[in-house]
Amino acid sequence: MTKVYIREADGTYSIEDGAHKGLLPDARSENAAAMAILTDALGDKERASRAYLRFKWRLNMENTIGKPFRLSHVQVMSMVADIEQVEKETRMSRIIVERERPPVVNDRGGGVVWDKEHK
Repeated sequence: MTKVYIREADGTYSIEDGAHKGLLPDARSENAAAMAILTDALGDKERASRAYLRFKWRLNMENTIGKPFRLSHVQVMSMVADIEQVEKETRMSRIIVERERPPVVNDRGGGVVWDKEHK
């Protein structure tokens, strides 16, 4: 049987692995639980931290934050694969945006130029 990550109605998080069920370590909040689920599923804290924010928002979009849910290991890995695919596909666009000059900012607003002062 595969691992299942569970959020109970009382807000506790646990892992079910066949006949064994235990509390998910370090899952004190929804944010920590998302990171703990990823770290456990991936077995790689660095990879989990890269996918963490998108995974958290994916859970939120599926309306599971704050509500009981059951996620299988396969579902978590599928979500991570989707997240990593988006990261790979948008990598060049993100590099281009990072290289762009920041917008002009002055005390009258970004890029605003006034011809005359109004009294």
